[in-house]
This record gives sequence, C-alpha cells and structure tokens, in this order.
Amino acid sequence: MKKISYLLVITAAVLWGAIGFFSKTAGGIGFTPIDMCFIRSVFSVIILGVFFFIKDRSIFKLESIKDLKYFVGTGIISFSLYNWSYIAAIKETSMGVAAILLYTAPSIIMVLSAILFNEKITKVKLVALIITFIGCMLVTGIFEGGNIISLKGFIYGILSGIGYGLYSIFGKYALRKYSSVTVVFYTFLMSGILFSILGNPINIISKIGATNSWLFIIAFAAFSAAIPYILYTKGLSGIEASKASILANMEPVVASIIGIVVFSEEAGFLKLFGIFMVIGAVCMINLSESFEKK
Repeated sequence: MKKISYLLVITAAVLWGAIGFFSKTAGGIGFTPIDMCFIRSVFSVIILGVFFFIKDRSIFKLESIKDLKYFVGTGIISFSLYNWSYIAAIKETSMGVAAILLYTAPSIIMVLSAILFNEKITKVKLVALIITFIGCMLVTGIFEGGNIISLKGFIYGILSGIGYGLYSIFGKYALRKYSSVTVVFYTFLMSGILFSILGNPINIISKIGATNSWLFIIAFAAFSAAIPYILYTKGLSGIEASKASILANMEPVVASIIGIVVFSEEAGFLKLFGIFMVIGAVCMINLSESFEKK
C-alpha cells in the first residue's frame, strides 16, 4: 500500500511539473494569471462533476454542512493562496527565487505534522529535507546569477510555500471522513467560487471561444489540477504528510527538464546536479523505513 502511495504522490508531482508548459502556452494565447487560476479550478470541477455524476454520485455527499470548513481550508486557504501568491512572487522576483521560497513547504509541513499528527521528525527526514532543498536551489539556477529580492516578493514567496504546504495538513483532516475524490472535488469547487468572484468568467469564456482553445483548456485543467490532486490526495491517505511533501519536490525537477527540452532553457552543471540530488532524496524517502530501523 505504501509503495503505491509513494508512486501516486510522485506521479502527481510529475504532472504538477508540467504546469509551466501549460501556463506559458496559455499566457501566449492571452490568458492572465487570474484567468489561469479560474480555468484550473472551475474546469476541474466540471470535469470531475460530469465524470462522477455518471459513475458514482455518492462522492458529492457530505455528512454535514459543517464539514465545508475542511474544503475552505484545502480550496481557499491552500489551493487558491498557493496559486495566487506563487504567480505574484514570480512577478515580483524571478522564477528561481519564487521556486526556492515555494519549497519552504516541506519544512512548514514537517513542523506542523509533528505538532498536529505527532509525526516523528527522524534523521532520515531531516537529511532528505536538506538534500531536496539544496537540490531545488540548484535546479532553479540561483547560484548561476545574482537575484535581488524585495520584501514584497519575499512575503509572496513564503505565502506560496505556506499555501502549498497547508494542503497536506487540511487534506489529512478531510480524509478522516471523506474519500480522496470528494476532497479534491470540493477543494476545486471552493477555489472556483473564489476565482469566479475575483475574475471575469464571461470574459474568460469569450477568450476560449475566440481562440478556439477548448481542448487545450480541458487538458490544462485535467493534467495540471484535477488528476494530480486526486493522485496526491489518494497517496496522502497512505503515507505521512511530511514524507508526501518531500516526494512532491519532484515537481521542480520535472519543470526544469521540460524547460530544457521544450523551451531550450540553459542546462548548466549545477542544475543537472540539483536534479540528481532531488531524485536521490526521493529514493531515500522510499527506503526510509529500512534506514530508520538500521
């Protein structure tokens, strides 16, 4: 069961790593960051809603209206905060700095998981955390050029890490009562409601029609949001939140590879070494139980 959970989380991270490809393409078509947040949330809800309306309507059932508080946590506080603040951090600083600040999430989760779920902070977790963080810094290329970060950019970046990390925390509480698909559906529903208020749905739909990009938009929502969040939430039910968050650090590695292969971004020695460091840390997490016993 745990091996399957590890595989689910890693697969989710790989799909999340492709967000940059979809975002760059969507930006080229003319969609704004708020438009993209709306698309990822609302179209994911539509995709999941239609699928489970046909297959299994029980996923829509809530035991109590009070349980919506879990999905306010996963959908608005986590998913929406992460999307908005990460985009803002990139705008204020750079992709490299924003990515480093985003991946403060494992540290945040490790501390919160120890407090809320009594998860042990083992030596293996600490070592893997340090390796992944250094690897992420190398992957972003921060050591290959100077970056000056503003206070506003720093705050946005930390907020993105908090939002990203809190999904594992809120998700753990929600999974005590609901299936992974129910959690994901209501997460996107809450986020979709928020971005429908913040954005301009009529204008966004008009853009999609004018550019004839319906298939791309459906793929964008499915492969960058709906499917990876289902996989990650399902995997989260079988392993510790702190381990899942470290495994998810495969995301910047995949994003870096896509940037190199698809967008011809520079691939220096440090970036490649960082990729191997993150992959090594992921392998370490998978073997952590035997390491901890030794």
